[in-house]
Amino acid sequence: MFSGSRVCTARGTGQMCLFWNISRRFWTYNVCPLSFSHAQLVSMEAYMLGKRTPSVNATTYTPVAKVAKSSTSRASLIHKDSHYVTLKDCICGFKFASSPARLKQSVGPFKKRENVFVKIGEMLANNHDSLRINAVMGVIGMPHVIEHVVPVTFDVDAWTIHSRLGTSKYTETWGQSMLRVMESVVEKHQVQSLDVNMKISTLFRGVRLGWLNRNEEDWCGNVLRHTASREMMGKTLCMVLFVVVYFGVTDSGPSNCMVDADGRVLLVDISTAASVRMIKFHGQGLFPSGHKYDPTHMDQVVQYVQKNPCEVADFLVRLKATAPPNPHLVMDEQCAFFDDTNIAALRSRNANEPYLLYLLREIQRNPCDALDLAMPFHADS
Repeated sequence: MFSGSRVCTARGTGQMCLFWNISRRFWTYNVCPLSFSHAQLVSMEAYMLGKRTPSVNATTYTPVAKVAKSSTSRASLIHKDSHYVTLKDCICGFKFASSPARLKQSVGPFKKRENVFVKIGEMLANNHDSLRINAVMGVIGMPHVIEHVVPVTFDVDAWTIHSRLGTSKYTETWGQSMLRVMESVVEKHQVQSLDVNMKISTLFRGVRLGWLNRNEEDWCGNVLRHTASREMMGKTLCMVLFVVVYFGVTDSGPSNCMVDADGRVLLVDISTAASVRMIKFHGQGLFPSGHKYDPTHMDQVVQYVQKNPCEVADFLVRLKATAPPNPHLVMDEQCAFFDDTNIAALRSRNANEPYLLYLLREIQRNPCDALDLAMPFHADS
């Protein structure tokens, strides 16, 4: 998902995308009238963007049998990842094997020689979470990526070389750590007779949101200086906060968000929580993972919500109409963000509306302590 000279992500597509000139990816409709299946979401996205539809089924997962049909041995049906891609550019420093790459052949919705981002090591269930939620994010007008998953044999030699050549001053120790993690990943998959999977994502050039202030790229310092990119950051980061809570994303924060030169924030490394984790998340408000964002970044979110409460309401209506929440999400006074009455209250245009003031306080809370509990909202208080 990532590119750039330090850290990167996928061809995240939202409005005003300079890299791919598809500004129509941000749609102006207000409400999706129905909930959609993943297959419908992918088809809608391709139709509305004038983009080719994926050549695989809605899960965009290439079964082993489709990788090399001529082989009789199951083990030989799975190619090394280097069969599909050539690793390029700098590494990103994520836990698993992850890097920008160039495709050696067409795979799923991607064409030969296309620049992509690859990540190896996630469980297949987590990859499916990512595919599903990215499809939803595309429908509701957020920066998102198109993804495809293929089973591979981890090419330790190719990644060893890449981890030595593609480092930056922030990822100098990443190579050995990643290789140790991948050794464990491969072993655990073998014990359980599971395939190791490579997720291929479209390319979006950016840096980790938490690294924006390092100014490694020439454009980084301009994101908060220019009005348009500053406002885009506030808008898209606001969307990310709500989506994280709605779907129960297990790990979120400035290290799992990317931002590009236009200020578009993309949620990455998406997987969702089961019931036990959702119980832990309950009461954490808009910051379930407890990771602190840069206060100057959150200021942009506050300003966006203050100026555009009706837009926020429209977004939440689209989100609820497009896909169901995490089945273990409890929507009560500790998680008041998706209540229809509260969403309607955002349209009041009253700067002193109680729910609007509550929401702004919750955004500003931005905890650095995972034990910090959200403030409950009671409409009659």
